[in-house]
Amino acid sequence: MEYYGGVNFLVLELQSCSLLLIGMCGVDQVCDVAKTLFPTDACPVSALWLQDWTGERNFTDLGALQRVGLWWVWELDKQHYPGFREMTDSFAKQGIATLIYFNPMITDISKRGTPYTCNYYKEGHDLGYFVKDKDDKEWLGYSEAAMVDLTNPNATAWMKNIVVQGLIETGSVGHMNDFGESLPLDGHLYHGNGSSLHNQYPTLWAKLNEDAVAQCHAQTSLEYMYFMRSSGTFTSAHTPHFWMGDQLVVWDDYDGLKSAIIGMLSAGMSGHSLVHTDIGGYATVDIATVKFFRTKELLMRWSEMAVFTSVFRTHLGTLPTSSWQIDSDQETLEHFVRMAKLFESLHSLRLALTEDASQFGWPMVRHMEFEFPDNAPLRSLDIRYEQFMLGSSLLVAPVTDPGVNAVKVWLPEGSRWILRSDATEQYIGNNDYTTIPAPIGQPCFLLRTPVAGDAPTADWVDELRAGLRKIRMHGR
Repeated sequence: MEYYGGVNFLVLELQSCSLLLIGMCGVDQVCDVAKTLFPTDACPVSALWLQDWTGERNFTDLGALQRVGLWWVWELDKQHYPGFREMTDSFAKQGIATLIYFNPMITDISKRGTPYTCNYYKEGHDLGYFVKDKDDKEWLGYSEAAMVDLTNPNATAWMKNIVVQGLIETGSVGHMNDFGESLPLDGHLYHGNGSSLHNQYPTLWAKLNEDAVAQCHAQTSLEYMYFMRSSGTFTSAHTPHFWMGDQLVVWDDYDGLKSAIIGMLSAGMSGHSLVHTDIGGYATVDIATVKFFRTKELLMRWSEMAVFTSVFRTHLGTLPTSSWQIDSDQETLEHFVRMAKLFESLHSLRLALTEDASQFGWPMVRHMEFEFPDNAPLRSLDIRYEQFMLGSSLLVAPVTDPGVNAVKVWLPEGSRWILRSDATEQYIGNNDYTTIPAPIGQPCFLLRTPVAGDAPTADWVDELRAGLRKIRMHGR
């Protein structure tokens, strides 16, 4: 196995062309989504991400911010998901993969309240496999969970086997690889301490999961993928995919839609070539004086932006019943399906860009300066989230504010563009802004001409045009 530019190029179909959906309310909700989206030509679903496979947990009783979360016990909750393996096997026969969720912390499964087979918390506690606090006691920093000490080789091997067992027993072929950034600075470890190893822990966590999926592949001959949010200097050498973490369900550049774009562009320039985001954001807030709920418009605009990233993945959020979902009404569902089909039409382009990421470390989602490094006026602009490039030939200008139906796009001097691949809508760059209509359902993206640099041929352009005709999306 060789690494180029920090990216492991085991090109899995899931990695470069997938639409991932989340089920977080048990088997009934997953089956409802399946009935709605799986029929032929309804929606190009390639995978379901079922993060709640270990059980749904209400965190209100801990005195924390109200949210619906997960039991970090790494064993299937058969009461929450009866017939889980049969369900995933059925999906696999339809060409639909299943992904689950892991992080490096473990809580006591006996508190879950449903039958279980193994209490990994007790086992790890008895073996001394968890991070200690400054008083040399077991650190319980998040959700009454202990953190596996990955500087201990025995603990690492133990946790890797837990991941392998969870994937194989559930019939899953990948997972969200969460956390890794929360090693306490005053923690005591098997080797070293939290302050000196804090930024290395994400790489240890990534390497554990790289080894876990390699073992799964050796046992099943299936391909596996996982994606992370935490990272250190060398983490990207062990993790091909990253997502931008847990944005608030708002528009702003502090922790909302705009910040997700800023994060992707920054990550791309920092060796994280394949990145994506939770569509619609994640964190919902409902307390006396502060309330943030995902709106219909935010979800639709976020979906439009996410089309032009490496993975198209939804999230129900921390309070699913209080946030607008892709099936909250018919208009939203139809919009989502159209965006999913647009995402599908960029399949060949993403494959080519994934290979570029492997060979050269180039990001798929690129800052304008990456493609126009010699443009001095561009360097003087404060472009952070307003527009970006997907590869060398697609310029994307997402709507990132509510109530807006047009975008201002800065086009570099001498560049030539057509809107949404429609040759009747042509633009020539003059180092200035151009206003382009972008009503909901018509995201603004421009095709750079002549097409060059993204693939040996321009076949992906024909695929895109065919997809646009299919969903009746043209220049205006």
